Amino acid sequence: MIALTLVAALLGPAPGPLAPELQALWDESGRYPQDYGAAVALGRAAEAAGKHRLACIAWGRANAVSDGSLVSALGEARCRLALGEHDRAQALAAALVARFPESPDAHLIQAEVARTDPGPLSHTLDNQR
Repeated sequence: MIALTLVAALLGPAPGPLAPELQALWDESGRYPQDYGAAVALGRAAEAAGKHRLACIAWGRANAVSDGSLVSALGEARCRLALGEHDRAQALAAALVARFPESPDAHLIQAEVARTDPGPLSHTLDNQR
């Protein structure tokens, strides 16, 4: 279901006006929805341009295509956090640590999510200290 939603998002019109470079990457991702490299390129460029909604679409697609690679899951967690989707970022970060326990990047994104938790200081943050 999620994969179909992401493909539909990539095949439709871009979410808002885009710079020519981003538009070209969007178009390429739409033409090749199973291309991990195209999705990653769009995710990185959108993130660098501050287009977090677009980055989440691209990173989500890369994550689905790769079946949860470290790079794509980190990208999706970062953009979810940037959009204020804390619960989604927290779930992604926890899954990253479970799947890649040796990755410092996985632990760093989990710590960043805990640090930016809008609620009261959580036990997660205390445990990570």
